[in-house]
Amino acid sequence: MGGTTRKGQKGPTLLELVLQLEGDIRRRLEPIRVTPLQAGVLLFLCRHTEARVTDIAAALGVRLSTLSGVVTTLARKRLVSLNQSQ
Repeated sequence: MGGTTRKGQKGPTLLELVLQLEGDIRRRLEPIRVTPLQAGVLLFLCRHTEARVTDIAAALGVRLSTLSGVVTTLARKRLVSLNQSQ
């Protein structure tokens, strides 16, 4: 699956590079047993401690229903605690 670089030399395509990067990220997250999306949520929460689920969903560009499941999983893993107060 080799692409072509600007000077005509064979090299990986952008898609191949992205897929390699995603695989590398997943392997690095395996020891802490989180997915890339879960890691993104944790990073966002570290930087925005008062954020609500709707804020995180908007910032990460995912649906609220998707993020609700991710947050529930993180709470089950005891990586976040849910604050039900409004």
